[in-house]
Amino acid sequence: MDGEKRKREIRDMIRDYKKLLDLREYRTTSRFKTTHEDNDLRGCYALVDVDNPNKKIYLRFNRWDSMKMGKKELRKVVLHELLHSFFWELSDLFNYSIDKGKITDRQKELLKEKYENIENRKIDQLTKVVIKLDKLESRLR
Repeated sequence: MDGEKRKREIRDMIRDYKKLLDLREYRTTSRFKTTHEDNDLRGCYALVDVDNPNKKIYLRFNRWDSMKMGKKELRKVVLHELLHSFFWELSDLFNYSIDKGKITDRQKELLKEKYENIENRKIDQLTKVVIKLDKLESRLR
């Protein structure tokens, strides 16, 4: 598939899911990088940074992985990343609490990793629900 065509598809998916999730007030920026250009993308399909006070969502996609993915899998990745925007307050509170605690840096690192794993599991569950609801809504149209 043509790289520019895939980027347009992803941007259309972002637009559709922003509408579905009622995130229209957020400005979204998406970038497509290789792991050589963005080391953080190693082992990831995509990453998201949410700047909630300024209503901005920054999405970074692994260019090569997004080219190889099927449309169904890619929709799940886009939705998963956008759903992270619902957890920013919990994540900030957790990180603030951990950083103020009197525990070792290693313990902080392990707790943050555990939190990220829990958050990702919950987002995966939400992704499945939203996709089912989206399919149901599409059938009813």
